[in-house]
Amino acid sequence: MKKIIINADDFGYSSGVNQGIIKAFREGVLSSTTLMANMPGCDEAIKLAKDYPGLGVGAHLVLTCGAPMTQGTTLKGEDGKFHLLQEYHQKRNEINDEEIFKEWCTQIDYLLNQGVPLTHLDSHHHVHTFEGNESIVKRI
Repeated sequence: MKKIIINADDFGYSSGVNQGIIKAFREGVLSSTTLMANMPGCDEAIKLAKDYPGLGVGAHLVLTCGAPMTQGTTLKGEDGKFHLLQEYHQKRNEINDEEIFKEWCTQIDYLLNQGVPLTHLDSHHHVHTFEGNESIVKRI
């Protein structure tokens, strides 16, 4: 028997997104989601994930939304937030690979330390597939 996995990104982005993902899971529309550890709705999403243990939860690695969880200076602009996707490609040569590695590990470790049994990894805006980032993902 073939199985289809329907995944919803951006769990943890906001309470509204969280509620929509849980509703879709309860109604049988999706089977998994990926959680953004650095966003305002993260802790609510962690609680919801624990309330719905059948929902597969992965880490949605972030480099282009919200603020970093680490002090990596090349990861962010003057406002303290990640470079937006539009700026990311222009800034990538200035971004330190080790800072990306530490940031992503911090995001993953936060979720694991909160008791979220991660089922998979992916990334916001697919940044894990961008040139220079694939080797970082392989290290993780």
